[in-house]
Amino acid sequence: MGKKSRRPNRNKPKDIPAVASPAPVAAPRQVITATADDAATFNQLCVSQDWAGILELESKMSAIAKAFENDDPKYAGRIIFMLGRAHKELGREGGIQEATLHFGKAIELAKKAGDNDLLTKGVIFLSDFYVKTGRVEEAMDLYKSLCDEIGKESLDPEAILRFARLLENSETSRALAILEEYLEAIDRSWGKQEQCRAYAIIASLYRKKNDFAKSNVYYERQLSIAKETKDVESEALALNGLGRNYGYMSEYGNETNFSHILHHIVTASIPN
Repeated sequence: MGKKSRRPNRNKPKDIPAVASPAPVAAPRQVITATADDAATFNQLCVSQDWAGILELESKMSAIAKAFENDDPKYAGRIIFMLGRAHKELGREGGIQEATLHFGKAIELAKKAGDNDLLTKGVIFLSDFYVKTGRVEEAMDLYKSLCDEIGKESLDPEAILRFARLLENSETSRALAILEEYLEAIDRSWGKQEQCRAYAIIASLYRKKNDFAKSNVYYERQLSIAKETKDVESEALALNGLGRNYGYMSEYGNETNFSHILHHIVTASIPN
């Protein structure tokens, strides 16, 4: 009896392992490729305030901002802020909501970066929306957080004046209270131009409250600085304000009379 062959039966079918089900294929992601040229173009558009052009690059610049959020939040925040401004300036449908979101994000990145200039701008632009839509308390909260973040004494005079202007028409008392908090600083450390503007706003606010006597005090201060700096337009505005106040007070014979006012109205540009 012959020996049994030890060689495998090559004809015997092998066990075939079960094939795993293929993993679901993810939908292809949209890849936004932004280049240094795009960033350079964006910078030029920002300088020229070409708002439509800025929004044409929104997707690419948003991607760049996202990439820089951790390593350079200042750069990222400034991109987002300018995109917000573009939405605001163009006023397209949905633009207000987009601008609000962008300014809020810019504020967040500015705090992270310690960029007080961007933080101030973001707060002012966002507060503008809040005031115009009746959300004054939210605007006040933003202003208070700005004071806390930067330090009240270190706040830029321009920011204080602009914030007061936002509140001037709808929240006269609050606008006046903010500026009155800075009266000592205005007299002591503000520049002549900022002083002149501050006194003009305060005078206007007192007039809106029908306190013409106090209004005149600040118009006189504005007038004094305008004469000192030879600012004919501010001098004319101060005289015009004094003339209107004395008219309301029925004191037409006051020495600050209309002949002086008319002279300056003719020689200077008086905005409405």
